[in-house]
Amino acid sequence: MVKKIDLSVVVLEGDNLRNLHKLLLNIDNALTETSKKTSYEILVASSKQRKAYLTTTQIKNVTAVDKTHLLRSSKGRIVAIFEEDSLVTPAWISKSISLINNKDNVIVHTEVTIFTPKKQGYYIWKKADSTSEDTIISLSIKNQWDYPIMAAREYIEDSALTKLWHFTEQTITQGISHIVTPETTSFNRSHPHTTKLPFMTFSPLYEKVVDSYLRNSVPNITARPLTSSTQLNRSLKETLRKGHVWMKRHSTLYKSAVMPILKGNDLKMIGKKIAPWAINDWKIVHQYDRTTFPTRDALRAIEPYTTLSVNAGLALKSMLAQVKNKPDYLYLSQHMMKGGGDKVVLNYIKAMQESRPDWKLMLIITEEFDNNWKDRVPKSTQYIDFWQLSKSFDITTRYIILMRFIVQMQTKKMLLAMTPFGFETIEHYQEGLIENSYQIDSVAFCSDTDSFGRTWGIHFFGIPETFSALHKVVTDNQHVIDETLELEPLSRDKFSVHYQPVEYVMKEPVLQNKPQLPIRILWASRVANQKRPDIVIKIAQKLDPNKFIIDMYGNLEDEYLAKDFDNIPALNYMGGFNGLNSLPTEDYRALLYTSSFDGVPNILLEATALGLPLIAPNVGGVSEFVVNKETGLLIEDIEHIEAFVDALEYVSTHPEDMRRMVANAQKRITMQHSYEGFKKAVEHDIIGEYTQI
Repeated sequence: MVKKIDLSVVVLEGDNLRNLHKLLLNIDNALTETSKKTSYEILVASSKQRKAYLTTTQIKNVTAVDKTHLLRSSKGRIVAIFEEDSLVTPAWISKSISLINNKDNVIVHTEVTIFTPKKQGYYIWKKADSTSEDTIISLSIKNQWDYPIMAAREYIEDSALTKLWHFTEQTITQGISHIVTPETTSFNRSHPHTTKLPFMTFSPLYEKVVDSYLRNSVPNITARPLTSSTQLNRSLKETLRKGHVWMKRHSTLYKSAVMPILKGNDLKMIGKKIAPWAINDWKIVHQYDRTTFPTRDALRAIEPYTTLSVNAGLALKSMLAQVKNKPDYLYLSQHMMKGGGDKVVLNYIKAMQESRPDWKLMLIITEEFDNNWKDRVPKSTQYIDFWQLSKSFDITTRYIILMRFIVQMQTKKMLLAMTPFGFETIEHYQEGLIENSYQIDSVAFCSDTDSFGRTWGIHFFGIPETFSALHKVVTDNQHVIDETLELEPLSRDKFSVHYQPVEYVMKEPVLQNKPQLPIRILWASRVANQKRPDIVIKIAQKLDPNKFIIDMYGNLEDEYLAKDFDNIPALNYMGGFNGLNSLPTEDYRALLYTSSFDGVPNILLEATALGLPLIAPNVGGVSEFVVNKETGLLIEDIEHIEAFVDALEYVSTHPEDMRRMVANAQKRITMQHSYEGFKKAVEHDIIGEYTQI
């Protein structure tokens, strides 16, 4: 018969013998004080190094045990679990045993955890009992209860040694309370952000919380964003700190006048961050780790960090409150505004909706944008503006909120549509996503060029970093695949081209043999750097306004103003537009396109369907639709202004050629860009075995 004892202390696996030794001294001191009343054992997860170390230690009642048998080997009525990096105020052990003896159904923690890494700033975690609603809300984002923990043996399971967040959720769901021992402190010698957060599983606890009261009201979000003024204050503080150091070294005035003032302010500031009893606890553990001590400089530099992320939890609750039905498929899009990329997202939603009418779809917007196209999203597709709900939080917290929402939806199929934030989130959690068999598809269209002239794109920084977690990468052109694989050692098998559909009714081109002068040319796009309105200006400056007029339509973006297009006789800025079919395309002889990078632009397809000949540069996937003098006029060098001018002259003098090119281009749409062909590609590559037959 195994003899029962009062307390089993379990130390989890680790590889830092120095930290382990200091922890065991800390525990031994605490247990020595209680040993007259409490019988105990210390079980250490074994390794070759640890076994060798334990043969030399003078600490009593310590045994090395295989990490998989730690709980099975324990004999204590009560179990306490420590991490190797931990230290604790000794009084916590005796106080916690007393709490457990006097309360049923509890798991006990320290009230405060102070992180004291050697080379990084100090952080404080302040904890609260699980009976608090705020505590439950914060748990949805991150586990506020860390090691050490203590509880009666019957409440400790194996998950407490490996998945503390899961264990915490599970026990609260079972009606077990997590409580703190008042005025006790634990110390962790690692940084709270040194490792990535573990992949979070579905939470029955949070589902219950949401169902209980959230449906009736959406909470207000009162998060405090890191504003520019806050950032400025931090910079000023750092400047003052450096000045403080310089004065301390060089000025006698400092000691006589400045120092007393600073000391008084320090004390006020420190008192707001950390309680006096926690400082005393810190001084106590100094005897076990001499590298840390609450000096004035250390206390002044401490960050009042807390795991009680109530505001982030409220943001998650607000998202969940908007969910009518859990979706079968998620779309993560950077925005939903007027543009070709957003049309692509709408195309995928439509195709999937028609292929699987039984599926519930959801669109999540990840970034800020204007010119809302929300009204174009089908009513049957649930719409979540994640950006508005999360914009006040730091980026790591935003990752957590989005991933918790996805996990809570229990939806394992999703499409990433040109959303840098979406790719970053997937990268952060990809090991867990792979392990849990998520099907993640992605869309890539083209390269981009930033203000410094650097070439970038989702296929350069998003797709390679997440490639192992991706099921399929779909593009609207072959060029982007070839461009990616030229630089990245990725498998071509995951890539597929989905040429985007055009559902316009084909129109005959309006081309007279002797057209009226001036000949009007259409330019319609976003007035942004990508679309190169500067090229249009240069072209117009070379045109005779009696022969050619370029009408420019588009919303002004970036640094462009309407006045930039004034005083150019051959150029008229006409303002914004709502789709190409909203314009009098029959009044124009051709569409002029000047984008510096692109996939296969939707506007070229739409213009063709409306009977307009095309003049476009050979960038991205444009040549996969525009073949020079077969389906349009292709300009090899976008900077070659004379080539554009010559193309306009060709349009004016070769109407029959242009008619032939439009006819050829319309045939290519029928063969390459039909909706039925696109829908079949979606069914084959994305829906796959889920397609109804």
